[in-house]
Amino acid sequence: MTNKAGRTVRKQIPEPVIPEEPPLDVRCLCPKCSNLFSPEEIGGAYLNRLCPSCGTALSETAYDERARAICESLNGIEEKLSSEKAEAEKWKKRCHGKLYAWIPILKRYADRKLRAIEETLGDIRADKLDSWRDLGALALSRYYTGEWYLRTGFPLERTVIDPFKLVPEYSAAGAWRLPAGYGDVAGMTAEFEVFQKVLEKVRDVSSPLYQAQLLPNLYFPREPSNRGERALWDQVDLIVATRQAAFVLEVKSRKGVSVTAFKPFEAVGINGTKETAALTQNSRHAVAFADICPKYPFESVYEQLVFTRLDSFETDEAGFVDNVNVSVAECGNYSMTHASGCDVRSFVDAIETECEKLPPIMDQQQLDRLGEALVTTYGDLNQKRGRLHVQRIKNMR
Repeated sequence: MTNKAGRTVRKQIPEPVIPEEPPLDVRCLCPKCSNLFSPEEIGGAYLNRLCPSCGTALSETAYDERARAICESLNGIEEKLSSEKAEAEKWKKRCHGKLYAWIPILKRYADRKLRAIEETLGDIRADKLDSWRDLGALALSRYYTGEWYLRTGFPLERTVIDPFKLVPEYSAAGAWRLPAGYGDVAGMTAEFEVFQKVLEKVRDVSSPLYQAQLLPNLYFPREPSNRGERALWDQVDLIVATRQAAFVLEVKSRKGVSVTAFKPFEAVGINGTKETAALTQNSRHAVAFADICPKYPFESVYEQLVFTRLDSFETDEAGFVDNVNVSVAECGNYSMTHASGCDVRSFVDAIETECEKLPPIMDQQQLDRLGEALVTTYGDLNQKRGRLHVQRIKNMR
């Protein structure tokens, strides 16, 4: 592009204007005392979030136990409902029978009996509705009191920017699930699923990852490549920071895709096509993290590419090779080749195995302080960095 004097000038990329979302209006339900509170009122700290009213630990386990109890009560409610419906049908038939039709006192008795049954049915239906409402409130609260939300600020609904809505739910058996969503939201829910799988190990006293710091959705500053270009960030899906090492994860949701990944993990096969972009991207993230966090020597920073929702996955190495690993979030229709006696494991198994080999380089208090500092400095609790990041990338196209 040239100016009036004929000189070449670079295109100026404007700073994007991001519309404001309305404030989040969510009330969480305590699984013990049933009091309501906002996520901002939650007490405690990382891995020990507490109800502001009764001090109960707001863990996934606490919500799931309450949900299962409600589901069991719902089974009893259904049995009562079926029994009372059968009783109502019986008395309806009696009311229309000749004997009850001819004898007024019997007819009045049957009518009273039927009205009483209908009232009982109304009460049972109300109890059933209340139970399902409680399940819905518990499902929503499980998300908004969880470590993922409290460290990312990612809401389940937006009404202004790329609107979407996700509704978590408990099944009749008490199993919690979050819908995958579509587009960019599907990518974020995939990261959530990976986060939750690691969190299970972080809460497990017997795991090498016990009390590790989970650092999701961090934004590390990156210098602009051209004059006039606004600085971007390196958006890191998840860092699993342990006392021994740091694992930088890049999560890719590839529904219905077949992936192959063979050591030394310099490329991956996507439906038969060789690709290196995701591995290169995560390597850049690892370097950025090592520069920002010198407490971890570079040899203690690991790179892991994690695929989710695949159709199939094939690899010849379950562990890390030169600090790099390609793995899957869940074991399914996946196979291990050229490695006798070894099955494909999930990405968490690979991290645990590597951690067991390494000596600690910091104590737990140092790790906890580091985790809080990184989330505070590079996190995106108000979601503004993420929206700016996406909009800037769109403006550059």
